[in-house]
Amino acid sequence: VGLEGYAPGDTIPSNLLVEKGK
Repeated sequence: VGLEGYAPGDTIPSNLLVEKGK
């Protein structure tokens, strides 16, 4: 899992995380 600028446990909806790319 390597989100761009998104760290695990951040305040971002799960759906957004999936949209960015697991």
